Amino acid sequence: MTAVVQILIIPWAQQRGRRRERWERDVVELQTLLEQEFDEATFKAQGAAQELQDALMDTTKEPGNHRADVEDAAKEAETAMEALLALDVRLWLLVRRVELVNRSSPVWRQLTLDVADLSSASGAVAETALSRNEFNGAEFEAAWTSLKLDLYKIQRTFAPIAAVVKPPPTSRLSALAYRRRERKRASWLDIHPDPPEPFSRRRSRPNNTP
Repeated sequence: MTAVVQILIIPWAQQRGRRRERWERDVVELQTLLEQEFDEATFKAQGAAQELQDALMDTTKEPGNHRADVEDAAKEAETAMEALLALDVRLWLLVRRVELVNRSSPVWRQLTLDVADLSSASGAVAETALSRNEFNGAEFEAAWTSLKLDLYKIQRTFAPIAAVVKPPPTSRLSALAYRRRERKRASWLDIHPDPPEPFSRRRSRPNNTP
């Protein structure tokens, strides 16, 4: 019996413990990605896209200077958008890893749907942000607002898990009760109780007067 414990039970328990430790590290990394890195990258990408649109609409400069300003702004916008889209790839990888524990949980299915919405919003933002066509202020605002709201949805879904670093239950009813209970305990929701307001910055065409 002792040999069976040493050969089978102990290695199994050790492997399970290591798997749980890796899962907890993935949860912490995903929380940091959602609550810090995505927010920072979104802010930078939106600002760079705004500068590109400002440069495109600026008619106060000489043609040569105008083209140079546009190209510089375009490079900054492309770099910022690449960084944002790279986070989207990391997000999918981390979500797939954390979903390996209690993989049949309805909470994971909701998280996957939320991530898919964010990926779609990221693609729309990239297309709008790097466009050199005639500026559409309403479309620009809608794309960034949609991205922010989709990010918020993921944060709300994941907050109960990150708050206790515990896998969600697999039963649908238990998962619903779990999300309601743990949301009340999630520190992130104490800081961000309401959905974000739409981006308030409004654009104005540059003054053509030198």
